[in-house]
Amino acid sequence: MNMVLERTFEKLRAVVSEARRELGIPEGAVLDTSPEATANRIADFALGAFDRWYEDHAELGEDDARQQFTAFIGGAISQGIEEARGILTALNALTPEVNADIDTTYGIIQERLNDFAMNGR
Repeated sequence: MNMVLERTFEKLRAVVSEARRELGIPEGAVLDTSPEATANRIADFALGAFDRWYEDHAELGEDDARQQFTAFIGGAISQGIEEARGILTALNALTPEVNADIDTTYGIIQERLNDFAMNGR
């Protein structure tokens, strides 16, 4: 059992390292992990992809493009959050407090996506 957990943690550490690299967060940097800061990092990263996505969907008006993009990216974020809950559940780490933080984070992300869809940047 310990060997399985260690392999799982090894894979998780690799995912975290890759995410840090992609988000430009230096190794060892102190990171605000509050729901608000986490939600804003996720939303900033996701919304940062809009211009590239819009280039591939130039036939849409900007309002329609924002609506479709937020539906697409919102679905991906929802899937990622549910997968994270599954991982934490499998590790017996999904406490009521952690679950509440995930809910808060998700709510803030949804607010940011909805604001973008309705009002743009």
